[in-house]
Amino acid sequence: MDAEWWHTANILCLHVNMNRKKNAKARNPSEFHPLHARRKVTKKKGDISWLKALLPEGDPNRKSFEQNEPISEN
Repeated sequence: MDAEWWHTANILCLHVNMNRKKNAKARNPSEFHPLHARRKVTKKKGDISWLKALLPEGDPNRKSFEQNEPISEN
């Protein structure tokens, strides 16, 4: 039954993409599959303070990294 839904979703997607406006975003077959679980992507913030160990002691970017400032582009 799942294969039949994917088949239908692909046909619907093809039809919508063929008839979309010039600047409209292309659609994906998973958007038309009624049983496909849609996962919401979330950005996770984590601790990356261990990365400062990769910078040499005298590097000016190491200090800004410790103070949570953006690294300067040299």
